[in-house]
Amino acid sequence: MKKIRKFIISIINFISSNKISKYLLNIGICMFFLFLFGMFTSDTINNLLSIFFGFIISHLTLGIFKVLSMKLEDSIKVSNDTEKLIKIYTDEKCKKVVKLNGTETMVLYNDLIVNDNYNIKVIDNKDKIYQPEDFIMDNFHYLLKAHQYSTIKNMQTVRLDRCQQTAKKEFTLNLSRSTYFNHLITNRAADYKLESGISLRDYYEYGTNISSPENSVMSNHLGVIALVYLKDGEILLPRRKGNSTISKNKITSSIATRLNIPNDNELITNEYLMKDCILEALVSRLSIDPNLLKQNEIEIEFLGCGQDIYEVGKPHLYYKVVLKNIDRKDYLFHLIKKKQEIDEDKFIYVAKKESLKFENDYIKLEYLKAKIKKGKYKEKNKRVKCFYEKAFACNIWHENQKK
Repeated sequence: MKKIRKFIISIINFISSNKISKYLLNIGICMFFLFLFGMFTSDTINNLLSIFFGFIISHLTLGIFKVLSMKLEDSIKVSNDTEKLIKIYTDEKCKKVVKLNGTETMVLYNDLIVNDNYNIKVIDNKDKIYQPEDFIMDNFHYLLKAHQYSTIKNMQTVRLDRCQQTAKKEFTLNLSRSTYFNHLITNRAADYKLESGISLRDYYEYGTNISSPENSVMSNHLGVIALVYLKDGEILLPRRKGNSTISKNKITSSIATRLNIPNDNELITNEYLMKDCILEALVSRLSIDPNLLKQNEIEIEFLGCGQDIYEVGKPHLYYKVVLKNIDRKDYLFHLIKKKQEIDEDKFIYVAKKESLKFENDYIKLEYLKAKIKKGKYKEKNKRVKCFYEKAFACNIWHENQKK
């Protein structure tokens, strides 16, 4: 009985899914019955059945088109085509060669801070709210439609208004507020074609470099991007789910999230940017037990700040984190208990850093997978090759600058 119930549930899940195989199977069944009725029925019934099955097949074909649209949504919203964008952003400062274990790739990135023991000063104006330009608001609903296959919700975000060097060893970040919807209709829909046939990139960010934060009309909410290493050197690399707002099914840095606003809408301080936001993300994004995060057992290094040219200047803060009291067995055992169902990610690879290699827009890596069999803990080496988020490559670039 249990097996029958499980089989029925799997059939229902398959029918409810948006897999191409479902539509192909349905088309096959329709074609079979169409052929069957064509052999044994009159011309009148055949014509009626042809109309009916024609309707079904056209509906299923549209279903396949929908699935393909879901798969291609990211590239329609924001271009990751470096070769195409390099023709727009011709300033040599934008071109960053990223080296990794004997391989390399190139990304378009505008660095604002490459940290050399700078003091980072923060001026936060939480009452200042970003308002998109009229041209953008006139196209609000059209631009928001670009995310129809993504999971979205609105919330307040932190905007970077300005980043400037204010002393020989000091940089100042001026912050304000925006909303996630504003982000979705600006940075995250940069290449989505409007009814006129142009995009926001065509209209506002046409080269030769990206606009500075103070001159940008985009929402520009701050991202927090960090490479997190375990005690014995493995790196944690999440892979996004298929319905994430961006970077669907791609490898990201260990932490790749927006800068959250502190509890009770408090002002953002230097301490929050340099430490507390990372401690929060270790719990919320990597689901690490807060009791394991002892202050003297975590090394947090601020690597720098810069603008993602693919998302028309979206700013990120970059970090390197070492968890000195958590080894790979600790974390793999943790993943077994969590069944690798962690927030916005499909799963998290516990990868060997020396195995990471770029191959065009892909990254190849070896990772460790663990299971408990007959009460015994066992590890297994596996390999994977998948697309990576450009901000991950920028994170590696910043790490290389420190070396």
